[in-house]
Amino acid sequence: MHRLLQRLDALGIQAKAQLLKGKPSSEIARHAQERDASLIVVGKHGQNWLASTVIGSTAANLCEIAGRPALMVP
Repeated sequence: MHRLLQRLDALGIQAKAQLLKGKPSSEIARHAQERDASLIVVGKHGQNWLASTVIGSTAANLCEIAGRPALMVP
């Protein structure tokens, strides 16, 4: 994570890492709400064509409970 933050910084992108404990979808939604985030970006899990047609449970749950826009990326 540290290397990723360094790469983003070198590109002029401000980023921060936060370690959260608990159910991922709930914690991400709570964290976004506390910071009044305008968008949540979450990865969709999928290893092959069949798996990629099904949205991961964390991403799907987050989209349902986020209370704000969520963008899923492959």
